[in-house]
Amino acid sequence: SLQEENLLGIQKRLMEHKMPVGISAILYGESGTGKTETVYQIARKSGRPVFHVNIGDILSEWHNATEKKLGELFVQYQKMVEQCRSRKEPMPICLFNEADVIFGRRLNPPRQAVEISENRTQNILLEQMERMEGILIATTNMEGNLDDAFSRRFLFKIKLEKPDLQVQKKIWRDKLDWLSEESAHKLAH
Repeated sequence: SLQEENLLGIQKRLMEHKMPVGISAILYGESGTGKTETVYQIARKSGRPVFHVNIGDILSEWHNATEKKLGELFVQYQKMVEQCRSRKEPMPICLFNEADVIFGRRLNPPRQAVEISENRTQNILLEQMERMEGILIATTNMEGNLDDAFSRRFLFKIKLEKPDLQVQKKIWRDKLDWLSEESAHKLAH
């Protein structure tokens, strides 16, 4: 789906049906299953830059600051999409790592000012996901903590399992090709 000609075809069909054209996916699984690395490998294989969102930089204790930063973030991402489009380059991937922090369950009804602000931030994020033209990939260790509204917006939900011993051994040999079979086995174990 992320090969450029396939992506453009998918987006064209979505547009014809008056649906949002942004492609969104979530990779979930235990810590250490390679979710973030998978996003970078997808980007490398499809020739796409990664617009990595540092959620810690977005969240603020100041009233309305998080919402403002989130809006600015999507403006920056859209500019990057347009630059890539004008240069006929593959559009970038917007990566939200550890997404459960911001894509978590909304409190209904919110009881405190902090909860109201968090819900407002999530509503802005939902709107941006609907309007975006690009590719958003989120990662999380806690898929069950996602708000249902976010969960419905992900076109692809991919669970990554911990690799078994044989796969771990292969990873070690792939990364360090000088390792002996026995050493790779010990490291994997």
